Amino acid sequence: MNIFQLSLLINLIILFLCFISGVITIKMKGVNPIGRRETSQNMFGSISIILSTLLLLLLWIYYIIDSNISNCLFPVKILNNTVFIKWAALVIIYGATTIEIIAGTSLGDSMRIHSPYEETKLMTKGIYHFIRNPVVLGMFLYSLGIFLFIPNVLGLFTMIILIYGYNFKVDTEARDLYRRFGNDWLEYCRNVGKYFPTFKKYDCGGGSSGTSDAPCRSSREST
Repeated sequence: MNIFQLSLLINLIILFLCFISGVITIKMKGVNPIGRRETSQNMFGSISIILSTLLLLLLWIYYIIDSNISNCLFPVKILNNTVFIKWAALVIIYGATTIEIIAGTSLGDSMRIHSPYEETKLMTKGIYHFIRNPVVLGMFLYSLGIFLFIPNVLGLFTMIILIYGYNFKVDTEARDLYRRFGNDWLEYCRNVGKYFPTFKKYDCGGGSSGTSDAPCRSSREST
């Protein structure tokens, strides 16, 4: 096992322990950590999230076991077996884990896999003061990091389908957040970037009637 495989194993263990401890903490308070899935989320969006997340984990674990997977399925030669690229990928993955931990800490008891059943406050503190979707951003970075470790057709497919699925989830949850928080949500998404800090003011209005079914196509995730 080389330094990259060992580092990925340690990171995966850290991520797993943080997730499990968060779920247990919420469960002990009598709250459902799963939440409710939005009915407007279509089947393809749901399948892409499940498939890409499973593929990401499988590729991650397989690389830890056998790093030669990066040489299979039409590898991108310019990225494959380059030490600098692998160090960059490792920094990206550890950065993603840092973002996930900070986001989970900011959410606290409000953390859910889907939207919460109960009434909650709009989270605008901590990392959510700068970006609306840090958990999803972390997933994007994981997929990029794993692709750089495994720069082949399967790694690329996983990254593309994951970005599509989670971005669709974000847009779906935006409608629920608008229904829950109304103008507070509109004001929040005007001033805070979807995935990255920004100084741009977003036009999140609902048209002339103010009741568009897709106000501000972005959201704070519930996980």
